[in-house]
Amino acid sequence: MRILLVLLCLLFTACSSQKVSEVNAPSYSNFTPYIVNVENTREKALGEKNKCMSGVYLDGEFNFSGIGDFERTTMTDNDVYIKRVGYNQEFPASFVIECRAKGKVPLIIFERGIANMEDMAKKCNSLAPYMLVAFNYGADIDMYNKSAEIFRRNAPYVALMWNVDYDENINMTPENKYVDWVMLNFNEGIADGVVKTEIAELRNVIKYFSGRAVAVNVSVENFSEKNYKYYTQQWNDEVKAIYSAVADYENVGLVNYVSNSDKNRIKGSSRLSESRLVWEGFQSAKAMLPDKRRWSSTDVVAYVSDNTAYVLNEDAKRLNIEEKYVSTKYAAIKNYSLDDSCRKMF
Repeated sequence: MRILLVLLCLLFTACSSQKVSEVNAPSYSNFTPYIVNVENTREKALGEKNKCMSGVYLDGEFNFSGIGDFERTTMTDNDVYIKRVGYNQEFPASFVIECRAKGKVPLIIFERGIANMEDMAKKCNSLAPYMLVAFNYGADIDMYNKSAEIFRRNAPYVALMWNVDYDENINMTPENKYVDWVMLNFNEGIADGVVKTEIAELRNVIKYFSGRAVAVNVSVENFSEKNYKYYTQQWNDEVKAIYSAVADYENVGLVNYVSNSDKNRIKGSSRLSESRLVWEGFQSAKAMLPDKRRWSSTDVVAYVSDNTAYVLNEDAKRLNIEEKYVSTKYAAIKNYSLDDSCRKMF
Protein backbone atom coordinates (compact mmCIF):
# COMPACT_ATOMS: atom_id res chain seq x y z
CA MET A 1 0.00 0.00 0.00
CA ARG A 2 2.85 2.37 0.87
CA ILE A 3 4.45 1.81 -2.52
CA LEU A 4 1.15 2.42 -4.25
CA LEU A 5 0.64 5.72 -2.44
CA VAL A 6 4.14 6.81 -3.35
CA LEU A 7 3.56 5.85 -6.93
CA LEU A 8 0.47 8.03 -7.03
CA CYS A 9 2.53 11.05 -6.12
CA LEU A 10 5.59 10.42 -8.23
CA LEU A 11 6.26 11.71 -11.68
CA PHE A 12 8.26 9.03 -13.48
CA THR A 13 11.06 10.16 -15.72
CA ALA A 14 12.04 7.58 -18.31
CA CYS A 15 15.45 7.78 -19.78
CA SER A 16 17.38 5.76 -22.30
CA SER A 17 20.57 6.18 -24.21
CA GLN A 18 18.56 7.81 -26.99
CA LYS A 19 15.92 9.99 -25.36
CA VAL A 20 14.41 11.19 -22.10
CA SER A 21 10.66 11.44 -21.55
CA GLU A 22 8.34 11.91 -18.59
CA VAL A 23 5.69 9.42 -17.56
CA ASN A 24 2.93 10.31 -15.15
CA ALA A 25 2.14 7.65 -12.58
CA PRO A 26 -1.29 6.17 -13.32
CA SER A 27 -4.14 6.37 -10.86
CA TYR A 28 -4.44 3.85 -8.02
CA SER A 29 -7.28 1.91 -9.64
CA ASN A 30 -5.21 1.18 -12.74
CA PHE A 31 -2.38 -0.61 -10.93
CA THR A 32 -2.19 -4.41 -11.00
CA PRO A 33 0.47 -6.07 -8.82
CA TYR A 34 2.49 -8.85 -10.44
CA ILE A 35 5.32 -11.03 -9.23
CA VAL A 36 8.44 -10.23 -11.26
CA ASN A 37 10.06 -13.18 -13.02
CA VAL A 38 13.56 -13.44 -14.38
CA GLU A 39 14.71 -15.59 -17.26
CA ASN A 40 16.00 -18.95 -16.16
CA THR A 41 19.65 -19.49 -16.99
CA ARG A 42 20.17 -22.73 -15.03
CA GLU A 43 21.64 -25.44 -17.21
CA LYS A 44 19.16 -28.22 -17.90
CA ALA A 45 19.72 -31.57 -16.28
CA LEU A 46 19.91 -34.74 -18.33
CA GLY A 47 16.35 -35.71 -19.23
CA GLU A 48 14.87 -32.33 -18.26
CA LYS A 49 12.37 -30.62 -20.57
CA ASN A 50 11.05 -27.09 -20.91
CA LYS A 51 7.72 -28.22 -19.48
CA CYS A 52 7.06 -29.67 -16.04
CA MET A 53 6.37 -33.32 -16.77
CA SER A 54 3.57 -35.34 -15.18
CA GLY A 55 4.21 -38.92 -14.10
CA VAL A 56 2.25 -41.78 -12.51
CA TYR A 57 3.24 -44.87 -10.55
CA LEU A 58 0.71 -47.61 -11.26
CA ASP A 59 2.17 -50.67 -9.51
CA GLY A 60 -0.27 -50.19 -6.64
CA GLU A 61 -3.25 -50.22 -9.00
CA PHE A 62 -5.19 -53.37 -9.75
CA ASN A 63 -8.04 -51.89 -11.79
CA PHE A 64 -6.08 -51.23 -14.99
CA SER A 65 -4.44 -53.54 -17.49
CA GLY A 66 -1.71 -51.06 -18.41
CA ILE A 67 -0.83 -47.52 -19.37
CA GLY A 68 -3.32 -47.30 -22.23
CA ASP A 69 -6.22 -48.56 -20.11
CA PHE A 70 -5.32 -46.14 -17.31
CA GLU A 71 -5.16 -43.11 -19.58
CA ARG A 72 -8.39 -43.99 -21.40
CA THR A 73 -10.25 -44.44 -18.11
CA THR A 74 -8.90 -41.39 -16.33
CA MET A 75 -8.77 -39.26 -19.51
CA THR A 76 -5.23 -38.11 -18.74
CA ASP A 77 -2.09 -37.97 -20.84
CA ASN A 78 1.05 -38.34 -18.74
CA ASP A 79 4.70 -38.01 -19.73
CA VAL A 80 6.34 -40.50 -17.37
CA TYR A 81 5.44 -43.91 -15.94
CA ILE A 82 7.24 -45.61 -13.08
CA LYS A 83 8.23 -49.19 -12.29
CA ARG A 84 10.00 -50.42 -9.16
CA VAL A 85 12.55 -53.23 -9.36
CA GLY A 86 13.32 -55.01 -6.11
CA TYR A 87 15.64 -57.74 -4.90
CA ASN A 88 15.78 -60.76 -7.25
CA GLN A 89 13.36 -59.19 -9.74
CA GLU A 90 13.94 -59.28 -13.48
CA PHE A 91 14.56 -56.22 -15.59
CA PRO A 92 11.11 -54.84 -16.62
CA ALA A 93 11.69 -55.06 -20.37
CA SER A 94 7.98 -55.25 -21.26
CA PHE A 95 7.30 -52.09 -19.24
CA VAL A 96 10.08 -50.16 -21.02
CA ILE A 97 8.86 -51.36 -24.42
CA GLU A 98 5.27 -50.35 -23.59
CA CYS A 99 6.45 -46.88 -22.56
CA ARG A 100 8.43 -46.42 -25.76
CA ALA A 101 5.54 -47.65 -27.89
CA LYS A 102 3.20 -45.10 -26.29
CA GLY A 103 5.66 -42.20 -26.34
CA LYS A 104 6.19 -42.20 -22.57
CA VAL A 105 9.41 -41.81 -20.60
CA PRO A 106 10.13 -44.87 -18.42
CA LEU A 107 11.35 -44.25 -14.88
CA ILE A 108 12.76 -47.29 -13.09
CA ILE A 109 13.34 -47.16 -9.34
CA PHE A 110 15.88 -49.72 -8.15
CA GLU A 111 15.55 -50.91 -4.57
CA ARG A 112 18.34 -52.21 -2.36
CA GLY A 113 20.03 -55.55 -2.83
CA ILE A 114 20.21 -55.84 -6.63
CA ALA A 115 23.34 -57.85 -7.36
CA ASN A 116 23.40 -57.57 -11.16
CA MET A 117 23.31 -53.77 -11.47
CA GLU A 118 25.73 -53.78 -14.40
CA ASP A 119 23.38 -56.03 -16.36
CA MET A 120 20.47 -53.73 -15.48
CA ALA A 121 22.41 -50.72 -16.76
CA LYS A 122 23.28 -52.41 -20.05
CA LYS A 123 19.64 -53.38 -20.62
CA CYS A 124 18.52 -49.80 -19.94
CA ASN A 125 21.03 -48.55 -22.47
CA SER A 126 19.98 -51.04 -25.16
CA LEU A 127 16.20 -50.69 -24.77
CA ALA A 128 15.76 -46.99 -24.03
CA PRO A 129 18.90 -44.83 -23.93
CA TYR A 130 16.75 -41.87 -22.90
CA MET A 131 15.08 -42.81 -19.64
CA LEU A 132 15.11 -41.97 -15.94
CA VAL A 133 16.61 -44.19 -13.25
CA ALA A 134 16.38 -43.69 -9.49
CA PHE A 135 18.02 -45.55 -6.62
CA ASN A 136 15.89 -45.88 -3.51
CA TYR A 137 18.73 -46.24 -1.02
CA GLY A 138 17.70 -43.58 1.47
CA ALA A 139 20.71 -41.98 3.12
CA ASP A 140 23.16 -44.69 1.97
CA ILE A 141 25.26 -42.41 -0.23
CA ASP A 142 28.09 -44.90 -0.77
CA MET A 143 25.71 -47.44 -2.23
CA TYR A 144 24.18 -44.76 -4.45
CA ASN A 145 27.57 -43.63 -5.76
CA LYS A 146 28.54 -47.21 -6.62
CA SER A 147 25.32 -47.89 -8.54
CA ALA A 148 25.45 -44.52 -10.26
CA GLU A 149 29.04 -45.09 -11.37
CA ILE A 150 27.98 -48.38 -12.99
CA PHE A 151 25.27 -46.57 -14.92
CA ARG A 152 27.56 -43.75 -15.98
CA ARG A 153 29.89 -46.34 -17.56
CA ASN A 154 27.24 -48.54 -19.17
CA ALA A 155 24.30 -46.21 -19.84
CA PRO A 156 25.70 -42.67 -20.22
CA TYR A 157 22.44 -41.14 -21.53
CA VAL A 158 20.27 -42.38 -18.68
CA ALA A 159 19.35 -39.59 -16.24
CA LEU A 160 20.14 -40.55 -12.64
CA MET A 161 17.98 -39.56 -9.68
CA TRP A 162 18.83 -39.52 -6.02
CA ASN A 163 15.60 -40.69 -4.37
CA VAL A 164 15.04 -39.53 -0.79
CA ASP A 165 12.16 -38.74 1.55
CA TYR A 166 11.64 -34.99 1.73
CA ASP A 167 11.97 -35.02 5.53
CA GLU A 168 15.21 -37.05 5.64
CA ASN A 169 18.62 -35.56 6.32
CA ILE A 170 19.27 -33.82 3.00
CA ASN A 171 22.50 -32.13 3.98
CA MET A 172 24.51 -35.18 2.92
CA THR A 173 24.16 -35.77 -0.80
CA PRO A 174 25.92 -38.05 -3.32
CA GLU A 175 28.70 -36.78 -5.55
CA ASN A 176 27.44 -34.16 -8.01
CA LYS A 177 28.77 -36.06 -11.01
CA TYR A 178 26.41 -38.92 -10.17
CA VAL A 179 23.22 -36.89 -9.61
CA ASP A 180 21.17 -35.43 -12.45
CA TRP A 181 17.96 -35.02 -10.43
CA VAL A 182 16.87 -35.01 -6.82
CA MET A 183 13.64 -36.98 -6.40
CA LEU A 184 11.66 -36.24 -3.23
CA ASN A 185 9.08 -38.63 -1.78
CA PHE A 186 6.16 -36.65 -0.35
CA ASN A 187 3.44 -38.71 1.36
CA GLU A 188 0.49 -37.37 3.35
CA GLY A 189 -2.06 -39.27 5.40
CA ILE A 190 -5.47 -38.56 6.94
CA ALA A 191 -6.16 -38.21 10.67
CA ASP A 192 -9.69 -37.67 11.99
CA GLY A 193 -10.91 -36.70 8.53
CA VAL A 194 -8.21 -34.07 8.02
CA VAL A 195 -5.23 -34.33 5.70
CA LYS A 196 -2.00 -33.78 7.63
CA THR A 197 -0.64 -31.19 5.23
CA GLU A 198 3.09 -30.51 5.12
CA ILE A 199 3.27 -28.40 1.97
CA ALA A 200 5.25 -25.63 3.69
CA GLU A 201 7.99 -28.12 4.61
CA LEU A 202 8.07 -29.45 1.04
CA ARG A 203 8.48 -25.90 -0.28
CA ASN A 204 11.51 -25.39 1.95
CA VAL A 205 13.20 -28.55 0.66
CA ILE A 206 12.56 -27.58 -2.97
CA LYS A 207 14.12 -24.16 -2.26
CA TYR A 208 17.09 -25.89 -0.67
CA PHE A 209 17.73 -27.68 -3.99
CA SER A 210 17.12 -24.56 -6.08
CA GLY A 211 20.21 -25.20 -8.20
CA ARG A 212 19.14 -28.73 -9.15
CA ALA A 213 16.41 -30.35 -11.18
CA VAL A 214 13.82 -31.74 -8.76
CA ALA A 215 11.16 -34.42 -9.15
CA VAL A 216 8.43 -34.84 -6.53
CA ASN A 217 6.61 -38.10 -5.84
CA VAL A 218 3.19 -37.22 -4.40
CA SER A 219 0.93 -39.61 -2.51
CA VAL A 220 -2.12 -38.55 -0.48
CA GLU A 221 -4.57 -40.88 1.27
CA ASN A 222 -8.17 -40.78 0.11
CA PHE A 223 -9.35 -43.79 2.11
CA SER A 224 -8.64 -44.13 5.82
CA GLU A 225 -7.94 -47.43 7.56
CA LYS A 226 -9.14 -46.01 10.87
CA ASN A 227 -12.83 -45.73 10.06
CA TYR A 228 -12.94 -47.26 6.56
CA LYS A 229 -14.17 -44.03 5.08
CA TYR A 230 -13.45 -42.18 1.84
CA TYR A 231 -12.23 -38.57 1.95
CA THR A 232 -12.51 -37.68 -1.71
CA GLN A 233 -13.02 -33.93 -1.37
CA GLN A 234 -10.19 -33.54 1.11
CA TRP A 235 -7.97 -35.51 -1.26
CA ASN A 236 -8.95 -33.32 -4.22
CA ASP A 237 -8.26 -30.10 -2.32
CA GLU A 238 -4.90 -31.27 -1.00
CA VAL A 239 -3.56 -32.72 -4.26
CA LYS A 240 -4.48 -29.53 -6.11
CA ALA A 241 -2.76 -27.49 -3.41
CA ILE A 242 0.41 -29.61 -3.70
CA TYR A 243 0.57 -29.41 -7.50
CA SER A 244 -0.10 -25.67 -7.38
CA ALA A 245 2.65 -25.18 -4.80
CA VAL A 246 5.35 -27.13 -6.64
CA ALA A 247 4.42 -25.45 -9.93
CA ASP A 248 5.77 -22.20 -8.44
CA TYR A 249 9.32 -23.53 -8.61
CA GLU A 250 11.29 -23.43 -11.84
CA ASN A 251 13.56 -26.30 -10.77
CA VAL A 252 10.67 -28.77 -10.39
CA GLY A 253 10.68 -30.58 -13.72
CA LEU A 254 8.60 -33.66 -12.87
CA VAL A 255 5.69 -34.39 -10.53
CA ASN A 256 4.70 -38.05 -10.12
CA TYR A 257 1.53 -39.23 -8.46
CA VAL A 258 2.10 -42.50 -6.61
CA SER A 259 -1.16 -44.42 -6.94
CA ASN A 260 -0.94 -47.10 -4.31
CA SER A 261 -3.10 -49.29 -2.10
CA ASP A 262 -3.14 -52.43 -0.04
CA LYS A 263 -5.38 -54.89 -1.85
CA ASN A 264 -7.16 -55.85 1.37
CA ARG A 265 -7.77 -52.20 2.28
CA ILE A 266 -5.95 -52.67 5.58
CA LYS A 267 -3.48 -49.82 5.24
CA GLY A 268 -5.62 -47.26 3.48
CA SER A 269 -5.41 -46.11 -0.10
CA SER A 270 -4.03 -43.31 -2.23
CA ARG A 271 -5.22 -44.79 -5.52
CA LEU A 272 -6.36 -42.69 -8.44
CA SER A 273 -8.90 -45.30 -9.44
CA GLU A 274 -11.02 -45.05 -6.28
CA SER A 275 -13.68 -43.01 -8.06
CA ARG A 276 -14.35 -40.70 -10.97
CA LEU A 277 -14.17 -37.75 -8.56
CA VAL A 278 -10.60 -38.72 -7.68
CA TRP A 279 -9.30 -38.96 -11.22
CA GLU A 280 -11.16 -35.77 -12.18
CA GLY A 281 -9.35 -34.10 -9.29
CA PHE A 282 -6.09 -35.48 -10.63
CA GLN A 283 -6.87 -33.97 -14.04
CA SER A 284 -7.35 -30.56 -12.43
CA ALA A 285 -4.15 -30.87 -10.40
CA LYS A 286 -2.12 -31.98 -13.40
CA ALA A 287 -3.37 -28.98 -15.40
CA MET A 288 -1.60 -26.70 -12.91
CA LEU A 289 1.85 -27.87 -14.02
CA PRO A 290 3.43 -25.30 -16.36
CA ASP A 291 3.94 -26.08 -20.03
CA LYS A 292 6.78 -23.56 -20.09
CA ARG A 293 9.43 -23.21 -17.39
CA ARG A 294 11.31 -20.28 -18.86
CA TRP A 295 10.76 -17.98 -15.88
CA SER A 296 11.87 -18.10 -12.27
CA SER A 297 9.76 -16.27 -9.69
CA THR A 298 11.37 -13.62 -7.50
CA ASP A 299 10.34 -11.84 -4.32
CA VAL A 300 9.86 -8.53 -6.18
CA VAL A 301 6.43 -7.05 -6.92
CA ALA A 302 5.90 -4.87 -9.97
CA TYR A 303 3.00 -2.44 -10.24
CA VAL A 304 1.58 -2.49 -13.73
CA SER A 305 -0.55 0.02 -15.60
CA ASP A 306 -1.24 -0.18 -19.29
CA ASN A 307 2.00 -1.47 -20.82
CA THR A 308 4.41 -0.27 -18.15
CA ALA A 309 5.57 -2.12 -15.03
CA TYR A 310 7.26 -0.20 -12.21
CA VAL A 311 9.69 -1.61 -9.64
CA LEU A 312 12.11 0.01 -7.23
CA ASN A 313 15.50 0.76 -8.77
CA GLU A 314 17.26 -1.20 -6.03
CA ASP A 315 15.19 -4.28 -6.89
CA ALA A 316 15.82 -3.83 -10.60
CA LYS A 317 19.57 -3.64 -10.06
CA ARG A 318 19.57 -6.62 -7.72
CA LEU A 319 17.81 -8.75 -10.32
CA ASN A 320 19.63 -7.17 -13.25
CA ILE A 321 16.36 -6.08 -14.89
CA GLU A 322 17.02 -2.32 -15.19
CA GLU A 323 15.99 -2.24 -18.87
CA LYS A 324 16.22 1.13 -20.68
CA TYR A 325 13.78 3.36 -18.82
CA VAL A 326 14.69 4.46 -15.30
CA SER A 327 13.51 7.30 -13.03
CA THR A 328 15.22 8.58 -9.88
CA LYS A 329 13.55 5.92 -7.74
CA TYR A 330 11.72 3.51 -9.99
CA ALA A 331 12.57 1.36 -12.99
CA ALA A 332 10.03 0.78 -15.72
CA ILE A 333 10.59 -2.78 -16.87
CA LYS A 334 9.18 -4.47 -19.92
CA ASN A 335 6.22 -6.76 -19.51
CA TYR A 336 8.07 -9.80 -20.79
CA SER A 337 9.50 -9.98 -17.26
CA LEU A 338 5.98 -10.72 -16.05
CA ASP A 339 4.32 -14.09 -16.45
CA ASP A 340 0.53 -14.29 -16.37
CA SER A 341 0.74 -17.54 -14.43
CA CYS A 342 2.45 -15.64 -11.60
CA ARG A 343 -0.02 -12.78 -11.45
CA LYS A 344 -0.84 -11.90 -7.87
CA MET A 345 -3.78 -9.77 -6.74
CA PHE A 346 -3.28 -8.08 -3.37
